[in-house]
Amino acid sequence: MAAERGAKAAKENAENSAEMSANDLAAGNALRRKAESMSKADILRYAIWLDDHGQYAEALEWYKKTIGSDFNFEVVSTPREDYEGGVAHYRVGVMYRCGHGIPKDDKAANRHFTFAHRLGNEAGTLAVIEAFRYGIGVEQSAANRGVADYYERELAKKRSKSR
Repeated sequence: MAAERGAKAAKENAENSAEMSANDLAAGNALRRKAESMSKADILRYAIWLDDHGQYAEALEWYKKTIGSDFNFEVVSTPREDYEGGVAHYRVGVMYRCGHGIPKDDKAANRHFTFAHRLGNEAGTLAVIEAFRYGIGVEQSAANRGVADYYERELAKKRSKSR
């Protein structure tokens, strides 16, 4: 089954590569060379470029490099700021939510959105609010709507502090 998914992803990547213009490929190659220098920001930029160009399997691998040990949710127990990690977790969450290159899994998406929130990513916070408010990957209940309300209040506080 994993081999079939890998073959399918490789075929999709090849088809998407054929559709890209020479300029797109040149830009992608330049980003890859930068990303290989191991700057977290460059790795994230390359992962986003791959994602935006439909190269989902490879994008996921580069997002994992951006996230590092946080990918398996082992490190962040308290909120902290990590721009690149937050963006990467959010984008992986979107991949899971939409089924881009990986099987659709709302619970996995919510784990990544929650992690993005803990790393200071506002889009991650909004995705968590949406999940709890509308029961996406979680049970739709009054308690979960209360959780959504809590996250909304926290987001409002954060926004008011940044003004």
